[in-house]
Amino acid sequence: MKDLGMKKLETDRLILRKITLDDGPQMFENWASDVKTTSYLSWPTHKTLKDTRAVIHKWIEAYSKPLGYNWGIQLKSTGELIGNIEVTSKNVGQQLCQIAFCIGSKWWNNGYATEACKAVLDFLLNGVGFYVVESQYLAENPAAGKVLMKSGMVKDGVMRKRYMGKKEPMELVMIRYSVVKSELIKLQ
Repeated sequence: MKDLGMKKLETDRLILRKITLDDGPQMFENWASDVKTTSYLSWPTHKTLKDTRAVIHKWIEAYSKPLGYNWGIQLKSTGELIGNIEVTSKNVGQQLCQIAFCIGSKWWNNGYATEACKAVLDFLLNGVGFYVVESQYLAENPAAGKVLMKSGMVKDGVMRKRYMGKKEPMELVMIRYSVVKSELIKLQ
């Protein structure tokens, strides 16, 4: 495996790039403060731009760490930042990582998440050299499962009674998908 650093990735309609402090207002407005979007995430809805900037500071710090990958999803057509996709955990010894994505609800059902996911899977498996990439989503959000399936991932199973890191304890059902490098057909 090789750490390629945060490379800008491009698809037909998207630019996947580092998130900067200047992106704070768009992140806050386009997804972090959107209750509909954040209801499926492990972090709470942002109440202020200060909340969003604190998260971005952590993300910027993570860019300097090995295999610290987190891309802002930007529309080529407008330059607008509409979400992010990131490596949330990694096990270098097992050549495994887990990804998560978030797109503001205003842009749902346009194929943007699938397009971003395909580009990131290709980068992580064929570029960095991970053997397997996993992702999981709340059972209440079947659209996320469709994104993973359309991206080339396969359902591994259902995890019962999982805790999600919000303020109140919740027992949730999570669905896990993965793709193994040897199964991957060129996604782009």
